[in-house]
Amino acid sequence: MFKHLKKTIAKRFADATGNDLIPKAKYQHPRRLLQTAIEHYEIDLIIDVGANKGQFAGDMIKNGFKGTILSFEPTPSTFQVLEKKAAGNPNWQCIKMGLGDQPAQLSIHSHDDSSLNSFLDTNELAHSRYEGLERNKELVNVERLDTIIEKMIDEKILPKDFRAFLKIDTQGYDLKVIDGASRILDQISIIQTEASVNPIYDGMPNYIESVAKLDSLGFKPAAFVTVSRDFDSLQFIEFDLISIKPAKKSVVE
Repeated sequence: MFKHLKKTIAKRFADATGNDLIPKAKYQHPRRLLQTAIEHYEIDLIIDVGANKGQFAGDMIKNGFKGTILSFEPTPSTFQVLEKKAAGNPNWQCIKMGLGDQPAQLSIHSHDDSSLNSFLDTNELAHSRYEGLERNKELVNVERLDTIIEKMIDEKILPKDFRAFLKIDTQGYDLKVIDGASRILDQISIIQTEASVNPIYDGMPNYIESVAKLDSLGFKPAAFVTVSRDFDSLQFIEFDLISIKPAKKSVVE
């Protein structure tokens, strides 16, 4: 009877606040699912690409992650904030570098909202939604992720048998980052990437391309997490796609 009363009270509260009750067996919150996957696959390395000001890495640390975090951020002014946030944590290393499918120097579009910084030009949809776009352009260095990781292994900074979670938030450049990680993908179990339904950048891959790319590499969707939504049409603009594939060990020579 008491159990039934608790359900009744919870249902009334959910109705009053505009929420729904979903049985635990049918749903796991994406943050909890991600934490479960990190523990299940014994992740000891988080590769945080497009780290911005360290929001994601900071959350992972608050949630109890004790392994190594590599945060990549190419924009100089944003990198200064990131580096300051990571100071004092020996497990959190910040690298001022952009990542892509080949070494290069590229211009990054810097915006008042640094989370929108991108190698790609913003389109009409972006300008209709956001103010203060494109403060300036800055030339930054870009490298392949696998090249950097292999060098860190050679220098004994990372072990050969790492097990990684790759988080990517590069505003339209995510698939390029994955292409530049091809030699270490066997040691990555989880990838979180941003997928676009209604692109806000010119030349940005759409969500079908993102899912297909990850599927071709053996990564299957585990969660779709809303990033932004068009409340007129109710469509996603972007969502975080969390994909999982059990990693192989000790493949980097």
